[in-house]
Amino acid sequence: MGEAILVRHGGGGNVNFPDGWNEQAIGKAYEAITKADPIMLKRMGLWESGVNKVNDPDILPPIVRCLEWSTDDTYLTVGHVYSTYITIYKGNGDTFTKIANPLTLPTSIVSSVRFSPSDGTYLAIGNSSQSIIIYKSDVYDSIQKITKKNQYFTYSPPEWKFGIAMETISAGNVGKVILFPKIYNLPSL
Repeated sequence: MGEAILVRHGGGGNVNFPDGWNEQAIGKAYEAITKADPIMLKRMGLWESGVNKVNDPDILPPIVRCLEWSTDDTYLTVGHVYSTYITIYKGNGDTFTKIANPLTLPTSIVSSVRFSPSDGTYLAIGNSSQSIIIYKSDVYDSIQKITKKNQYFTYSPPEWKFGIAMETISAGNVGKVILFPKIYNLPSL
């Protein structure tokens, strides 16, 4: 038997959960956590019937780094360490089938995958080969590849208003973070 818990932090003293956080609902907090903030846990109920694992897909990716569900819960994209670096599954109930690889694949370890949050039209893949690949998610054709002289890319969910790239950091050196406004200025299709 497992239990679902909710974590919340707050700045000093007694911390109360905001309205709407109860045994049936999950609330969201977008506050910064600072040093010495108290942390609270709230039990969200028990999984009385237990949790059943679904069957593994026939093709499992090696060493998973990240994953993302499509906004309609149909597709699961998994970023991993070895070639092909991404695996995309289409779900049908509790069965997940690997779909054909996109024509344009990442060339190194995938560190981030993200569907566009408003409608899931686009899928962005960030990897350690200094690029972001953006796919049209209904056909998984690459529509744009953005390459910069930086190592790791990540995103600012859920707005998708800018991208963040961080240069490689080695011991004793200072890393540099670069913002790319309008990085998702995608062509109309």
